[in-house]
Amino acid sequence: MTAKGVDGSTARSTSVQTKVPKVTPAVKVSVPSVKAGVKPKATVTVDSGGLVTKPLGSVAVTVGSKTVKVTLTANHAGKITVTLPAQAKGSHKVTATYSPTSTSTTYLNGASSSAVTVKVT
Repeated sequence: MTAKGVDGSTARSTSVQTKVPKVTPAVKVSVPSVKAGVKPKATVTVDSGGLVTKPLGSVAVTVGSKTVKVTLTANHAGKITVTLPAQAKGSHKVTATYSPTSTSTTYLNGASSSAVTVKVT
């Protein structure tokens, strides 16, 4: 756009489209040890490094061959507790996977946690 001033001067304005790169959030899962027959509770945290304070989407927590899926809403502010199925005595690997909502995929990628071990005694 060009504008002319009363004194004959001109000013020019341009716009530049900026694309914000997608962020892959850090997904962390923690599960305390439990006694056999007790359902372990996993705490999952999805942290976008400050881009989004309340990530939206789904979280799937897997222990052994069982997966529990929950919805991460704004009320959770990136942290949710998931009750897992009771496990037999021993050590069991637990992982969490975050999938953003369709509107959140504009700025967030899906991500998975590293595996942690829950001990059942």
